[in-house]
Amino acid sequence: MTGNSFLLDTNIISSWLTGDSAIADKIDQAEAIYIPAIAVGEMYYGAQYSTQIEKILSILRGL
Repeated sequence: MTGNSFLLDTNIISSWLTGDSAIADKIDQAEAIYIPAIAVGEMYYGAQYSTQIEKILSILRGL
């Protein structure tokens, strides 16, 4: 595959969702982004051990 596409890992997704503007700028410019199933699982796992479970789950569902 060619072009401006990104495969995001859990750390990048977390930084993006917490407002890292450098990462957000790159993602906004992407033609396509891909999130592996394992990263989705890790994000949901992390949400369950957060102090803001419902807020984070809501953000993940919107993603």
